[in-house]
Amino acid sequence: MRALSLAAALALAGCAVLHPRPSDPGLFLLPPSEAGFTGALVQRVQLHRGETTFDALASAEVTPTLLKLAVLSPLGNRMLGLVWDGKKLEQERAPGVPKRFPAEIILRDLQLTFWPAASVERALPSGWTLQDQGSVRTLRDGDKPAIVIHYGPSRLSDAIEFANEAVGYSLTITPLQQDGAR
Repeated sequence: MRALSLAAALALAGCAVLHPRPSDPGLFLLPPSEAGFTGALVQRVQLHRGETTFDALASAEVTPTLLKLAVLSPLGNRMLGLVWDGKKLEQERAPGVPKRFPAEIILRDLQLTFWPAASVERALPSGWTLQDQGSVRTLRDGDKPAIVIHYGPSRLSDAIEFANEAVGYSLTITPLQQDGAR
């Protein structure tokens, strides 16, 4: 869920559109039923790209049938809303959010971060691998690390560092509130 906030923050910060590149695993979405957890989280997300840092708040709710995400500016203005039921993605964007920004990348990054390794591995394109060593999850394109995620002792309640080296951004995701996430 925290990773979802990252991609939304990228769009809102005015960064370049993040279309998948040859060294990016592409846009794919996994059903909410494969998340392995349910609950609600509120996080502070800091997006870093070059010299630019952007702050946002993200509220996410995951059930076996639905994933909902709202991204808010630091002042509390709703910038983006996403609802994913495993088949259809619905989205609401504030007028300043670029329409060409692929909202699917927000969900994809969330799933790369929090869905079980086996679910993510099944969705990766040919030539990609995933190594999950507890505190570090690395997605590789061949032998080259493309996405590296560093976790604290608890994946849902500690800060996470997410680096998409293929596209050139990183996120610092700090949980602010949990409600039943397990």
